[in-house]
Amino acid sequence: FKAGAVASDDLIGIAASKGCLPFVKYCIDKKHLNLDHVDKKKRSVLHHACVQSNADLMRYLLQKIVDKRRALLARDHIGRTVIHACCENVIANPETLVFLLEAAKNEGILEELMNSVDYFTGNNTCVLVSGRDKGRAAFHYVLSHRHLVSLFEKRVGSGVVDVSHFGAVIKSGWG
Repeated sequence: FKAGAVASDDLIGIAASKGCLPFVKYCIDKKHLNLDHVDKKKRSVLHHACVQSNADLMRYLLQKIVDKRRALLARDHIGRTVIHACCENVIANPETLVFLLEAAKNEGILEELMNSVDYFTGNNTCVLVSGRDKGRAAFHYVLSHRHLVSLFEKRVGSGVVDVSHFGAVIKSGWG
């Protein structure tokens, strides 16, 4: 920064969207920019980091964010949570989605995310399938190709289906 320059809270989102962890740390620690800030498209700093699927940046931000529950459930202007945003690039870095799912579980909101009926249909769509398996509640996050989603929805809605036929199962669990 030049002397006398004004730092905008949007700056931290821009740095996160570029995956620049050292500058994000500088913005938070030295410039005290607001981590709760959302840009004009309602994207939080965590949304920007998740689009990059940058595990180190995501971990750092979740350590610094006070209200993790609100941050994980927040939606941008098209209705994506940070988990949906992460799914855009999860093929390159699948452990980032697992990390976010674990963070949601630790905050006690995994079930709330599982009960959501909407999801973002971008190039790589993450479809949440929940139901019963062996008498217990079960869920699967399936990374599906966009052109298979409508067929997938029809099959899932009609009963028993092998979700692996429609994409890669990223995470499964009980509860």
